[in-house]
Amino acid sequence: MPMKNTKRCTRTHFRRAISLVLCLAALAVFAGCDADLNNTSPTSGIQTPAASPPPQGGGELRLPVSINADVTNPLLVNTEEVAAMFSLAYEQLLSCDQSGRFTPALAENWTSDDSGRVWTFNLRKSVRWQGTDYFLTAQDVKYTLDKLLALGDTSYYSFVFNYVESYEAVDESTLKITMKQPGLASLYALLFPVLCSQTTGSSPGTGPYVFTSVSDEEIVLAANEQWWKHTPYISKVVFEPRENNETALASYLAGQLNFVPTSSLSVGRYREEDNTSMIDMMTQNVELLLVNHHNALLSTPEIRKAIAYGIDRNELITNIYMNRAFAADVPVAPDSFVYESKSKVYDYNPAKATELLTKAGFENTDDDEYLEYPNSANELTFTLLVNETTESGARKDAANMIASQLQKIGIKVEVETAAFSLASESNEYEQRLESGDFDLALVGLNLARNNDVRPLLSGGSKNYGGYAGQSLNDLVKNMVTAADEKSFRDAASQFQLAFVQELPFITLYFRLHSVVYTSELKGVSEIRKPDLLKDIDQWYFYSG
Repeated sequence: MPMKNTKRCTRTHFRRAISLVLCLAALAVFAGCDADLNNTSPTSGIQTPAASPPPQGGGELRLPVSINADVTNPLLVNTEEVAAMFSLAYEQLLSCDQSGRFTPALAENWTSDDSGRVWTFNLRKSVRWQGTDYFLTAQDVKYTLDKLLALGDTSYYSFVFNYVESYEAVDESTLKITMKQPGLASLYALLFPVLCSQTTGSSPGTGPYVFTSVSDEEIVLAANEQWWKHTPYISKVVFEPRENNETALASYLAGQLNFVPTSSLSVGRYREEDNTSMIDMMTQNVELLLVNHHNALLSTPEIRKAIAYGIDRNELITNIYMNRAFAADVPVAPDSFVYESKSKVYDYNPAKATELLTKAGFENTDDDEYLEYPNSANELTFTLLVNETTESGARKDAANMIASQLQKIGIKVEVETAAFSLASESNEYEQRLESGDFDLALVGLNLARNNDVRPLLSGGSKNYGGYAGQSLNDLVKNMVTAADEKSFRDAASQFQLAFVQELPFITLYFRLHSVVYTSELKGVSEIRKPDLLKDIDQWYFYSG
């Protein structure tokens, strides 16, 4: 990238851990919402700012970035926020809208052959590399893929070659990529930044902003006046290093930053009429309850359904997550274009839960709080494993509330905490998950955007509960190998409706994250993780 380097930021290596959020994909997080979302549509509870005045140019957007962030190579980013920063200068072949549908970016259109594996991309012919006389070519995309292949697991985008089998530049504006499996979902692997093969040194970008300086104090980008779309309204974007999100929010209150993404559950206190706005966004972060299928009771779908009916998600979302979550019964984000609204079946219904348990033979024979096993005085009891960390006590609080809720339908739940640390390669929590040492386990996942949840199902690497059914795997395969949007959506619907009947694990809710920003910033209509700055070219400052 062409830039004037002052004192260059030092590089820090981050361990991308499976953690409180057990990762299924290569992308990460942020959170928020004050409205009661539990009885609304997936998007209606996420606030959208009121109509804005006409756009005007100028202004400076100031955001936080992690201390010692590596800004030397967009392929070697180590956090999602740094990837968002690079997205201002480096564009992708394809983009995604808020619902996960593919939209044109550097590729203006694409088609597949009859096999569904070979995709041909037609690139835009008017895209100029920043500060050069060179234009984007298919060779540039091939060059980028070569770089990613050479970097292997050291790259943030190493997941690309889980899907890409081969690639070639057919001519100046035509690229052909062969995937390892057919289907539209494989194209989510192509959401990586494209570099220039025609220059030496740091690669320029093609995006709406150009890096102009990098120092320990700030990273500055200026509007690209030759961008192929239009010159962005905001003339300058500045990233300032901050140690953590709490420090970044304090910097916002001090007037040092004017746009701060956050996962804080108490973010509502920052909203201030005429001064501070807040917008909430859906994430891929889902909280769910794993069940151990080696436990004979939990291997029975009716018992799992009784537990699902016995959990009051609204109470959890309101009291633990301060309305910063969205209830769902399937591991598909509720704002996704493939989400099936008919899959929302497990609204809180203790009477239904009790009915299922009674049919299974459980009864209260000694008039205490708990049901007993058929022909036995033993109480119906499960352990609930949850991780114990210093970062957040929300999940542990949620586990205790779930235990109290299930007690009301006669199930005794013993909450067991296990130590967890982001800095540790191995810890008690992960060890217990991997060994199946739990009846129930409350975990978080960062789901892949292609909705391939087979790692959680039979034979999957994250199938900690030992679920053995094959039919759901087949339905997921049908979904991720579907050739087009309609067949993708139809297959996804079949999977979700089957999932809520089989219920291999219990999906609880998706987390919402937030952005706190100055009310002078206009044009911010929708933001969606992980594409935090996707529509920045539509934003502008207006002071009235």
